[in-house]
Amino acid sequence: MKQFHLSILFRMLYIILGGLLTFYAFWMFVRVIFHVGVFLTLILGLLILSFGIFYDFYRCRLPLWLKTVFWTGVAASVICVVLLYGYGSRDTVTYQEDVLFVLGGGLKRDVPNTALARRLDRAVLYYEQNPNVMIVVTGGQGVNETISEGLAMERYLVERGIPAGQIVREEQSTSTYENFIYSRELLKKYFDGDYTVAYITTDYHIFRSESLARLAGYEEPTHCHSDSLVQNIIASGIREILAVVKLWLFRC
Repeated sequence: MKQFHLSILFRMLYIILGGLLTFYAFWMFVRVIFHVGVFLTLILGLLILSFGIFYDFYRCRLPLWLKTVFWTGVAASVICVVLLYGYGSRDTVTYQEDVLFVLGGGLKRDVPNTALARRLDRAVLYYEQNPNVMIVVTGGQGVNETISEGLAMERYLVERGIPAGQIVREEQSTSTYENFIYSRELLKKYFDGDYTVAYITTDYHIFRSESLARLAGYEEPTHCHSDSLVQNIIASGIREILAVVKLWLFRC
């Protein structure tokens, strides 16, 4: 009898968890944005949902090693997502840096999307405490964007009182690594020697951005974060895990 009740409990847990993840992935695709993190969330949700619907087959037919590998991978992914967000939530800026990078994050045609606007708002707060900083806005023009991210970001900051003369605009990059590399070339016009740098990006993106900044030649980059949108936490976290693995494997 006890085993029967446990079977019902596990079946319901799988159906509820899998159903919630599947619904979340469909909602992200229809209402927010579609990327690899959303796709993987959908696959994970459908797998767990199927475990509940076909629980007897899952419990009796699937080998123990396969179930162990699957749930170990799920647990490791959850831990990694928590660590990424935890690391990104701790700011290290001193407000004495010479240069502040604001990393691109996407536009709605010609204006920053909500996530990018949060990064730019954080840059405004930083500027209020360090008004001598040179701000680098960086990002090229993506699909369905009518101008470059760099130009849209510059307009956003100027409208909020930051002098255009203190903004360096980079408009060619298509990745975080290129954000740092191409901006480095532009900064040679403003600095003859060494300079200190900080960067702003969304919390989950802080860890990888620091690694890429160091690869691009910035020895001691500091950072401050903008908060993730609640609805993006799961899908963006999963996507970021893959991006970190790619960075470790291919150094880019």
